[in-house]
Amino acid sequence: MKKIIKLFTIFLLSFGMFGCGNNTDAETETKVSKKPKSEITFESETLYDNDYGNFIVQSISENGDLKVSMENKTDSTLMYSLDHVSINGLMENPFWAREVTSGNKANDTISFYSLKEDGIDTITYITFTLIVSDSENWNLEPYIKQEFTLYPYGENQVKEFERKSEESDVVLLNNEQISVIVDHVEDDSTYGYSLFLYLENKTDQNLIYHIDNASVNGIMVDPFWAIDIPSGKKAYSEVSWYKQDLQDNEIDTIEYIDMPFVVSNYDTYSILFEQTLAYKP
Repeated sequence: MKKIIKLFTIFLLSFGMFGCGNNTDAETETKVSKKPKSEITFESETLYDNDYGNFIVQSISENGDLKVSMENKTDSTLMYSLDHVSINGLMENPFWAREVTSGNKANDTISFYSLKEDGIDTITYITFTLIVSDSENWNLEPYIKQEFTLYPYGENQVKEFERKSEESDVVLLNNEQISVIVDHVEDDSTYGYSLFLYLENKTDQNLIYHIDNASVNGIMVDPFWAIDIPSGKKAYSEVSWYKQDLQDNEIDTIEYIDMPFVVSNYDTYSILFEQTLAYKP
């Protein structure tokens, strides 16, 4: 049970503080890059090898599976996890973590499950922060916390993710720094009401986006939503109002939503942008 709790904690942390998921509709409207002409050229790459152990990416498949191996040379049990993962510049979440006991090695596969839904046909580069922590003492600084980038087809084949604009888009905000677009809406009679947002961080800062004290039809109902997006990255994220919360406030139909939107620097917490964004179905 103790190990299960630890793994569950890592899965939550892998969102980047308290970020939400980035799933989209299966018919997501995106521009997909064509496959590179060349075959995968990636060869085994050692991300680190020191007194703590090592972490090696053995191979990358066309569908994005990373075959990895790791060795723990310390006297403690280590937890390996990934944070701020992006593919072609779009944030993704493999929900991966692996615990390795003292003096042992492990092999594993890191997989991505929503690439097709998000409009990614070919992985041209993967960026992530590898975190290796003491699983028995979370107060200690991580042994390893470092960003890496992998190129399955080589650095000369990099293509950035591009999303095609559609007439159905609802642009809540679009300036030189950030974009907030309602990609689509799901009104589920069982679970509630969700806005699926497409977000861009155009700055050279790592940013946190969050909604503070939102209201639905003029009644305070907060979705408790936030996501952190590194510099230059893009993300899909779901903002949801649960059915029970809407029922408790006697809201049967969504007429309008006011969302006080705050964007802050991830490292300093200084506010970059603050404005109430309004959405009307």
